[in-house]
Amino acid sequence: MKKYIVILIIALAFTSCSDFLNLKPENQINENGFYKTAGDFETAAFGMYSGLQTLHDMPMLSLGELTTDNMRTTDRLSNPPIVRIECNEDALTSTNSYVNTVWRSAYTTIAQSNNILSRIDNVDFDASKKKQFKGEALFLRAYCYFYLVRLFGDVPLVD
Repeated sequence: MKKYIVILIIALAFTSCSDFLNLKPENQINENGFYKTAGDFETAAFGMYSGLQTLHDMPMLSLGELTTDNMRTTDRLSNPPIVRIECNEDALTSTNSYVNTVWRSAYTTIAQSNNILSRIDNVDFDASKKKQFKGEALFLRAYCYFYLVRLFGDVPLVD
């Protein structure tokens, strides 16, 4: 009996299931396998537009208006937030959270636009939809660069 148990253990030790060990992440979409249909590009375009919500929030208003004479802070607190003081005095630093929010939001949208533009020619679907998605991606990329250049001057161009 012990002989059969030893043989069974040895047989199990030298057997493997390679398919069982190679798991794909079920909670993540692989970027290389995602862009296959017009619906996939539509989903990516929705994601591209979502960055505009952050871009046009309080940080953009503060950077655009507090740095001019059009607006000023009226906080009468003993310790007003340094972020708004920097904007009000036009003394922005790289640690300013408004600067970081606008910068990150714009470049995330630019990266998503570039991702769509780099993959759309490799997928075959309706030409009019393809032109629409290309146009939207090109527009949003230019739109983000417009705001970045308007706020910060020369910025790195990533295409």
